[in-house]
Amino acid sequence: MTASDDPAPRPRLPKRREEPSGDGPRHATWLALVGLTVITSGLIGLIALVMPEIQLVILLVGAFTLVFGGHYLLWGYWLERSLSKERQEQPVEFWRRSPPPEPSPTDVEE
Repeated sequence: MTASDDPAPRPRLPKRREEPSGDGPRHATWLALVGLTVITSGLIGLIALVMPEIQLVILLVGAFTLVFGGHYLLWGYWLERSLSKERQEQPVEFWRRSPPPEPSPTDVEE
């Protein structure tokens, strides 16, 4: 093999940071959303007790939220699966087309 037949070397990638185990922020987000939903439902219930004529409006807004919220969640789930399938079918091999990396000052021996 000649030097021109050799594939380009892979570029050096930065080291990955160690991520803490657990889903602290994700759980905190869900806890905040559930708490907000419970508090909002309680306040809407109190309003419905004081003003009974607003119950129909609350029912319509709740149905609207349920239908479009469900659509949003299902669409997001479908989109995530669709994009992950796309990524699996077409692997990215950018390093074959990239120029070789420049030597860093620590690589140069004096």
